[in-house]
Amino acid sequence: MKKIQVLFIALSIAVVATSCYHGKHTTIVTNDGHNSTRIEYAGRIVFNDDNTGINSMAPNSYFKYKHNNEKLTAECDKNGHIVYELNDDNQTTALNEDGRRLLAEAVEQIAKAQRRK
Repeated sequence: MKKIQVLFIALSIAVVATSCYHGKHTTIVTNDGHNSTRIEYAGRIVFNDDNTGINSMAPNSYFKYKHNNEKLTAECDKNGHIVYELNDDNQTTALNEDGRRLLAEAVEQIAKAQRRK
């Protein structure tokens, strides 16, 4: 009986730990020998109509993009603002030109992957 209780507690903790992000978790990885790309996102993220950026994110959502040595992350803070981080630099709510370019590349790749489904 004790083992069943311990197992139940362990499973309950696992369920709670993995349910932080509401919605689907998606990872897209490509590598053609010259270029390596990894896109990972979870939660509810609304991309803009022209597939160049993020309109909104639900709390606890996240978006990660890495292309070769460039990295971009986006998360929704507790106040509902999208916070970006480009190449492990300072966090910001407004992207510079390089950040906008990376985000547009990532969102376009996601749109292409969705069209293939």
